[in-house]
Amino acid sequence: MMKKSLLVILFAIFFFFISGCQEAQKLPEENIVKPIDSAIKASIETSLRSDLTLRNLNISVVVEKGVVTISGEVESQESLLRVINLVRKTEGVKEVKNQLKINPNLNP
Repeated sequence: MMKKSLLVILFAIFFFFISGCQEAQKLPEENIVKPIDSAIKASIETSLRSDLTLRNLNISVVVEKGVVTISGEVESQESLLRVINLVRKTEGVKEVKNQLKINPNLNP
């Protein structure tokens, strides 16, 4: 009887320990994603400002878990493709969601 009780107690401790470890592993992952997203966003915004043909455009960049959503207006299809390619080649980008609009009357 004592062996059975000891076995139940050990099992309960083991189960508690494993459950606690799984929770501890989840928390840091959530905290790490935001700084990585912030770094991706900063890198994209720096690249946009550094590009002479894109620097004056008002392009919004939102990053969530490596998925980048870009929105705003560009003056041509060429500019649109240039922005998308710049974003795609940024380290850490998993996917690009394009919400850019072409406005030929735009004066950047």
